[in-house]
Amino acid sequence: MAKHKPQLINMIKSFNEISFHEFKTNWFAQIKQEIQMKGKDYILLVEEDEFAEYLHSKYELTPLEVDALSEAVDQPSKSKEWFEDRMWGKSIKLY
Repeated sequence: MAKHKPQLINMIKSFNEISFHEFKTNWFAQIKQEIQMKGKDYILLVEEDEFAEYLHSKYELTPLEVDALSEAVDQPSKSKEWFEDRMWGKSIKLY
């Protein structure tokens, strides 16, 4: 049986940790849990804009910045990989 390529969403990993999909799911669960822990009374009485700003500042994602002067960055290269399709008995180039 031919191997299937994993979906792109499962391939995006930063520093080879968890997938982006898993990170996003956990991140939203943390935000939801914090809101639920506050209780109904708090949510009904809190200033909506202030609470939204608090959540935004606590859970904001900031992009990584690479100091290009201190890092050696090579030009991206293309590589070819051969995949053998057992069903059709052919070899296929993947780029």
